[in-house]
Amino acid sequence: MKRTIVGVAGIVFVMGLASPAHAMKAALKVGVNYADLGGEDDPDMDPSLRYAGGLVFSPTGPFGLEVIYSQKGAQEDLGGGSMYYIEGEYAQATFLARLGGQNARLVLGGYAAFKLGKAREILEGGGMTVTDESIDDDIKDLDFGAVAGLSFGGRQATFDVRYEMGLTSIDDSSSPSDIVNEVITAGVTIRF
Repeated sequence: MKRTIVGVAGIVFVMGLASPAHAMKAALKVGVNYADLGGEDDPDMDPSLRYAGGLVFSPTGPFGLEVIYSQKGAQEDLGGGSMYYIEGEYAQATFLARLGGQNARLVLGGYAAFKLGKAREILEGGGMTVTDESIDDDIKDLDFGAVAGLSFGGRQATFDVRYEMGLTSIDDSSSPSDIVNEVITAGVTIRF
């Protein structure tokens, strides 16, 4: 947890050095993730809805930084009312470049997601939680990826839709596979 806080604080500090204080604007972002697992060793699970939200730091110009809480993972319907979930919670720093006009922009960038130590797998059946086990040791502490999407709106509020593709495997088990996070995220940003 300390590494996560120090990492995110370091990113915000460096971003602050790169831009004069008077040019830095802060905003609040909330959204949902349509999250799945993919990669060469795709576990063939179904996407699931997760939450995201946090702060957006935008200096004057086309570049920005988001520091958000983001849930990622996947689910599988086992039939007979039983569901299997894999989920992870991350503190994510996303660096963005916005290209285009004032009201509609192409958004490109990359992210570094720091695991918050709450990766787990859950088996539910018959309306009850059958197992809820930590898989922290099997999920890497860092996840890096690329971001592409569209942003719409004005000075006070924007709506964006993005695709986030993991570039590094998150599997840190004794027999690792190439499994990455894949997320379609939709969010609203409100500027102060």
